[in-house]
Amino acid sequence: RGANVELGHVLRGRPVHAVAGIGNPARFFGSLRALGVNVIESAFPDHHRFREKDIEFGDDNPVIMTEKDAVKCRTFASDRMWYLAVDVEIDPGFGDWLQQRLRSK
Repeated sequence: RGANVELGHVLRGRPVHAVAGIGNPARFFGSLRALGVNVIESAFPDHHRFREKDIEFGDDNPVIMTEKDAVKCRTFASDRMWYLAVDVEIDPGFGDWLQQRLRSK
């Protein structure tokens, strides 16, 4: 499952197991908290190869992860698993800076 609007509405105030196998899991957990989710953090090493037992917590609380990690879990995904969709926005000045650097080379 995905869709941040739905996620924030459905999971707001509920205890949720947040799992992240990324370089900056604190940022991911903070994004969830900003949506009103009651986060139970489980950080894994960057590029972790998730196994089903990694996301079994002995309760029925939902599990939420990044889209990147959700792809790794698709073979054992269940209805209680969610992912947070992330859109990247590049600062418009970056494109100008990059073009200038490329022209100077």
